[in-house]
Amino acid sequence: MRGLMLVLSVILVLSLISCGPSTGGGALSTAPVDMGTPVYMDGILLVTLPSGSVVERVDLTVLPKVRKLYESGKLKVFFGVASTPSPFPEEGYASARLEALSQMAQFISTRVRSVETKMSTTISNVIEDPDARSQVFGVTINVLKRTQQLFTDVKVYGGREIVWYRYHKPGELPRYGVVILYDPDEALMAIMASESFQKAWRAALEEFKKLGATGEELSLELKRSLKESLGVTK
Repeated sequence: MRGLMLVLSVILVLSLISCGPSTGGGALSTAPVDMGTPVYMDGILLVTLPSGSVVERVDLTVLPKVRKLYESGKLKVFFGVASTPSPFPEEGYASARLEALSQMAQFISTRVRSVETKMSTTISNVIEDPDARSQVFGVTINVLKRTQQLFTDVKVYGGREIVWYRYHKPGELPRYGVVILYDPDEALMAIMASESFQKAWRAALEEFKKLGATGEELSLELKRSLKESLGVTK
């Protein structure tokens, strides 16, 4: 019996040694994981900022909007970070804001390009006449390009600053960050209120009317595509 216990003890020790930390590719790390600095709103994880960040201000008036966007699966934020030797934090935050808006514009630009490809395919499938197809394609793309341009011009369409933070690493300039909340429904309303966009929109609808039932189909498709490009619909 003692011999059996001795054998079992040796097996246990060997198994513990074999399961210990290894220097191979499958080694388990005991170093702490840097989880960053989380920012919550109404129990919703809004953003995770770089570790060591100091949150200067949070716009709590957007709580209902954050909840609504979260529940509809449309919660989207954009980050902007800027370094500056200036002793005035306002300058750093202003630069960070522009960077965040630039990120938002890139998001819209990517979606517009995707929608543009879909619309091009649809037009090619429903219009046989080359001249009519070219005309319709031109006014349609003009609407989508105008949408893209409005964001590229760094105008605030559906974007709102909600978090301001800063962090400073030894040996580096102070960094300032801004988080912008994107509301696709507000973006759509702002776009539709733009005079330049409305001009392109009306031109497209007038061109569609010439095609009868096909034009009605394209009109609906363009409206759907606009919403998709802004993230109103998925």
